[in-house]
Amino acid sequence: MSEVQRVFTADEYASTSTPYEYLDGLGGNPFLQAKEVTRLEEDANKKGLYNTFRRMWKAYKDTMNPNKAAQDHVMEFPELTLEDDTKMPRLDCGAYTCDDSGVSIFDQRLGQISVCSHPIMPVKKIVNLDTNECKTEIAYFLGWWRRTIVDNKVLFNAQKIIELSSLDISVSSENARLMVNYLAFVRDTNRDKLRQVKSIGRLGWMEHGFSPYVKDVLFDGNEQYRHAFEAVKQVGTFEAWRDCIVKSLRAGGSIPARVMLASAFASVLIKPLNALPFIVHCWANKSGSGKTATMMAVSSVWANPSQGEYMKSFNTTNVGIEMLAGFYRDMPLCIDELELKGSKRDTFDTMIYSFCEGVGRMRGAKNGGLQKTLTWNNCMITTGEEPLTSGNSKAGAVNRVLDINNGDADMMASPREALAVLSVNYGHAGRLFVESLKKPGVMDEIRQEQDRVYAQLEGKATDKQRLSASIILAADAWATKVIFRDDRALTVDDLVPYLQSEATTDVNQRAYEWLMDMVSINSARFSTSDNNGEVWGVVEEAEKRVYIIKSVFDRIMQEEGYNSTGFLSWAKGKKLLRTEDGRTTVKKRCGGSAVPPRCVCISMDPAEKPLTDPETGYVVVDEQENMFDMV
Repeated sequence: MSEVQRVFTADEYASTSTPYEYLDGLGGNPFLQAKEVTRLEEDANKKGLYNTFRRMWKAYKDTMNPNKAAQDHVMEFPELTLEDDTKMPRLDCGAYTCDDSGVSIFDQRLGQISVCSHPIMPVKKIVNLDTNECKTEIAYFLGWWRRTIVDNKVLFNAQKIIELSSLDISVSSENARLMVNYLAFVRDTNRDKLRQVKSIGRLGWMEHGFSPYVKDVLFDGNEQYRHAFEAVKQVGTFEAWRDCIVKSLRAGGSIPARVMLASAFASVLIKPLNALPFIVHCWANKSGSGKTATMMAVSSVWANPSQGEYMKSFNTTNVGIEMLAGFYRDMPLCIDELELKGSKRDTFDTMIYSFCEGVGRMRGAKNGGLQKTLTWNNCMITTGEEPLTSGNSKAGAVNRVLDINNGDADMMASPREALAVLSVNYGHAGRLFVESLKKPGVMDEIRQEQDRVYAQLEGKATDKQRLSASIILAADAWATKVIFRDDRALTVDDLVPYLQSEATTDVNQRAYEWLMDMVSINSARFSTSDNNGEVWGVVEEAEKRVYIIKSVFDRIMQEEGYNSTGFLSWAKGKKLLRTEDGRTTVKKRCGGSAVPPRCVCISMDPAEKPLTDPETGYVVVDEQENMFDMV
């Protein structure tokens, strides 16, 4: 070659064949030709023609060889290493040219057409074990290899694949169809070369194992939950974790804290025992009692206990809780510091019911049809500064919650020292517990223990509370045997003080007790004098009954969150209510009114003064009573 190297203008590189004819003339000396290709490419780049030179040189060679389009190519991308340090096999790419300048294809009319300005290829096929839906992991090179998992409904749709531009992938409305065709061709042509892996988007029981403890299963769920999924792992040693938990919680903690710990194990038993989800809420007014530290210790059974990892704080909607429950599926959903003040409290009964049903609401999909309905079989463990249920919570909500008051006691011993240990030793106990459940006969043994405890609780709690408590105690008994081995299992007597009886869960019984308190507190409103002009009714002390004007009764019941119609029906059945001709109100003069208003008449001492006939439901009329008041 002459010592004077050929130089070309930007226009010659982009619009003429001169530079490429020059290179073609050097074909007899491949080494010299390769050197000149490199030099001219650098020169073209300096002139602002990035990637243009390579494409034009390929187009020229393909023009000189019309049969090139029919030739099979293999990828000449920069070397890509898979997770196990093996090299990615070189994929067949048919008529596509795939090298470090990107992807292109030859067209007889248009010449070499760019598909993508950088290397990109599918590397894995991913099948979700729950849904059988398929995704594809693609790798793309922009200075270094990067990876992302894409739903096939996006990857192979020319309108949706443009979403990948947010990852800096060179795809737009102009080349979207070309990109879809290329990726689909490479995937279909290399089915035997592409690795196929299983995936899961949640935690918990699977058909053959327990997520995330199943080998070679990827996470392909909602990205906002990836952090929590990856927090479930084993770090440090099991012995260090067990010694710390025994000292700080099992031996040195309060009963409520130990119930929380037992519930962390109980959660994974709900599905095998065919039970429904339930909630364990531990609350204490005392600041510094160790609620958060205890929740972190409970989380360490399964995962990294640090805040923001596995456990959550309550800052979401009921729909958000539903999605979280669906993600945790069988593992405990740990929520620290529920805020129950203000308007939020009104939503908690709804949240309790929806969570404890174990199934999400049916919702429509964007593209028509229905979304897959979420299901779960776990326990929610929460902490706060006040009870989760209130006086006007319905019986169903109260039944589904173990509302445990820790009082003034410290929940765990030496929380700071304990968390220092638990922050570097965690995740072992949960996995060991799950593995132990797979052994023959174990679930039968646990079921027998649950049945024994359930029988012991008869007459001491409602059926739903007995069921939740029996699962917790059975889980604690088994964890004591296979995990702690410290002979400190919880007993029925430990849990009974925190369980609700039929009477305490009856919302109408609680409404009656509240109503009697309200009458006493507002005694002036039931007096013929000194009532500031506002009369609510009248109290007949001798007869031990109170008359409350119906409009007032409806208003105060609604304000407190009670259903007045339901209460009156209950009161009639309990012989607490005066009725007349099937009506739940009677007329009664109140505060000297000229026209007696309709009133609700409630007995203040049902044991001595029942107000309705148990057979007919009609009022038993006292002959000496003013009959006008009975109209």
